Amino acid sequence: MLVETQRSPKLLATGTILKLKRVSQGFGIAIGGLCLILLLLRLAGCSRTYVGGYQVSPDKKCTVWGRIYGAYGRPFVEHTSKTFSIYITLDDPGQTRVFQKKYRVRGGDMGWYATWIEHTNLVVVLTEIPPGNDWRNAGRDAIPKQYHLLEKIYTYDEKARVFREVRK
Repeated sequence: MLVETQRSPKLLATGTILKLKRVSQGFGIAIGGLCLILLLLRLAGCSRTYVGGYQVSPDKKCTVWGRIYGAYGRPFVEHTSKTFSIYITLDDPGQTRVFQKKYRVRGGDMGWYATWIEHTNLVVVLTEIPPGNDWRNAGRDAIPKQYHLLEKIYTYDEKARVFREVRK
């Protein structure tokens, strides 16, 4: 015991500094780990859900594609602002895009369907899915008209080789 009490103040100070460095390194690692976890949780909250699909025209010349994007960090079924993105392609080797548009809508769970009339006319309906129904069953007969959020008619311009939205 006598040997330990006779240590110089310089050696005692050095030992204390080493202990403080170890503690601060451990504390820094803990803070860094906590920051990483918080960042990952925040990024996970920034994701968004989308539902989509496509439908080919009866004559197999065109395809309509649609996606409904939910709000960032919110459940898709929650009543929020959503983006409905639609585009129509010709079924040529390059899948030439002949129409593209985005619509902003507000609602809960949503689905869409398309009705082709030949390959020159198309009706697209965006619907809110009533509670208790499944969006995959959002067909023409399954959803009452009061749940239709958007009904659009498109027609093909043969000369310009584009689809145009028809105003109601």
